[in-house]
Parts: sequence; C-alpha cells; structure tokens
Amino acid sequence: MALPPTLPYALVMRVTVLQTVVVALSITAGLFCTLMLLTLFLVGGANMKPEDVPAWKGYMLAICVGGVACAVGAFFLLRFGLPGWGVLAGIFPGIFMIGLFIWAGVR
Repeated sequence: MALPPTLPYALVMRVTVLQTVVVALSITAGLFCTLMLLTLFLVGGANMKPEDVPAWKGYMLAICVGGVACAVGAFFLLRFGLPGWGVLAGIFPGIFMIGLFIWAGVR
C-alpha cells in the first residue's frame, strides 16, 4: 500500500490553537467594525442630497466587500500557516474605520 503524497509546505497546518483563536477574534472584530461603519453610513445617509446617493451606495458596497474580503483573506492566511498576517488582515477594517474617523474629524 502506497503512502499518500505529501502536501506542499504552504498547505501544511503549522499553527497552534491559540493562534487560531486570535485570528478568529480578529476576524470577528473586523466584521463588527465593518457592521458599525455601515451603520454609521446609514445614519449619515438620512441628511444626504439626492445627487450624493449613487456615491454613497458605492461607498457602502466597497465597505461590505472590503470587510468580507479581509475576513476571507485572514482565514486563508491562517490556513496557509501565516497567522500573524491573518490577524493583520482580520483587523484591517478596524484600522480603516479609525483612520476614517480621524480623517473626518480633521476635515
């Protein structure tokens, strides 16, 4: 009976349970920040001029796609054995939200 072929190095799970939990928490925090940012955009949309609505819809779509892409990217980075980069990808929506708040406050 022949042994099954070995997986390439990049596909071998080399992360601990603690690293997996940290990445999962960062994904959760990133998705929560995405949801919070969408809620704030919805609240701000009530006082909008009609000509600004198409741009606002685009911003909302970009936030949704960006948040989901960061979560999926963090999962795959964890899967490929890069939990540190997975944490960074998972919390990127939160970093973006903080940067957007600072930018809006300065503006």
